[in-house]
Amino acid sequence: MTRTARRGGSAPEADPYPGYVLQRANSWIQRHPWQWDTALAVLLFASSTDEAHVGGPGTAFAATVVNALVAATVIPRRRFPVAAFTAVAVLGSLQIALGQRPGSVPPIAALQPTATDLAIPVLLYTLTVHRSRRISVAGLVACLLGSAVAVLQWSPAHQAYPGIPLLAADPPPSPSSCRGTPDGQSTTSGDSRGRRDHA
Repeated sequence: MTRTARRGGSAPEADPYPGYVLQRANSWIQRHPWQWDTALAVLLFASSTDEAHVGGPGTAFAATVVNALVAATVIPRRRFPVAAFTAVAVLGSLQIALGQRPGSVPPIAALQPTATDLAIPVLLYTLTVHRSRRISVAGLVACLLGSAVAVLQWSPAHQAYPGIPLLAADPPPSPSSCRGTPDGQSTTSGDSRGRRDHA
């Protein structure tokens, strides 16, 4: 009776294999932190390879070097969390100050922000885990201030940004480009020209 009730009424047991795989992966990361952080740095660097091709060859090369420096700060993050976070914070500050100008070319195009900047939250997490609350809160405040300044200065929703296509915004049509049609509706000059061609 016990076996019958257990077979019919109990829920099926969860497969322990996924948890076993995660446990083995976490164990490998704990044993090989240097290799894992190097792989993470390579992944962050590769995520912005398409964004680094801006301007001429010299600008593209300089942007690649900047992205490599940002990604490289992830490698020593466990042994030197404060130094690594400070380095990436300095690079991020330079990107905000010199690498972005909404609607125009930035002073230093090689410092344009890219997806490699995801290293910043990674290093903030490392700072929180390996250092005191006072230091981690200071790092969090620095990230929040930098994000606020970047949002206020960038404003991608209001102006077109030629540097990164993802953040580009199409400007609204100017009033001079709109013309009235005989039926009283307003349309752009391109649409009215196309209608005349069809007529």
